[in-house]
Amino acid sequence: MSGTKKSVDEIWKELNARTAPPRSRTTGIAGFGIPGIQTHTRIVPREQPTALQQQKHIAGDVSVDRDAPKLAVAYDPAAAGVSPEDLQQYVATLQRTLNCVTDPDRSTRRAAIIGLHSKLLHGDASTPKASRQMLQALLGGPLLHPLATMLSDPLEKCRLTVLQLLLEAAPQLSDPGVLMNGLLPQMVVRMGRVPVQEPAEEVRLAGLQLVQVLLQKTTTRWVG
Repeated sequence: MSGTKKSVDEIWKELNARTAPPRSRTTGIAGFGIPGIQTHTRIVPREQPTALQQQKHIAGDVSVDRDAPKLAVAYDPAAAGVSPEDLQQYVATLQRTLNCVTDPDRSTRRAAIIGLHSKLLHGDASTPKASRQMLQALLGGPLLHPLATMLSDPLEKCRLTVLQLLLEAAPQLSDPGVLMNGLLPQMVVRMGRVPVQEPAEEVRLAGLQLVQVLLQKTTTRWVG
């Protein structure tokens, strides 16, 4: 042993210069410094999604235009005596008008719903008047969604024309009850809650008249 005495500062520097043993990542009670107890954190690799899960994720991110006319509906046109092919052909003559029903321009929408009313109930050069069977297939199927949506249109003329179209068509329908599921939720929102959202008295009256006609026709059909 060397006779030279080391100062406290020198001894402290030597202690600090020594390499400290590697420390394990610890969690839980090991963090409190209890001797003899140590826990380790193991990083588990994240499981990669399957191809089916990726397809479902992508499908869920696809935005859908819910206001666009839809041809894939639950109502079977054969129940009205119309083949799917005949229904598609007739809808094709209306496609330009149906596209304009959801146009951002209010004048375009107004002209479109007025034109649709005229085409279905009277016909024109491009679209023949719809038969009773075709009216049933159209209003119970591809036209139900866009017409029901238009009951909330900002333009009063559009809302009123939709109701007038349905009022004139309802007596010709063999099964008017199929319209109820699509129309009633919209009509409840517009006219069945307080405060009433529908400001136009004429539109409210037409709405009540339509509900009355549909209920009477449905009741008569089932009782008869």
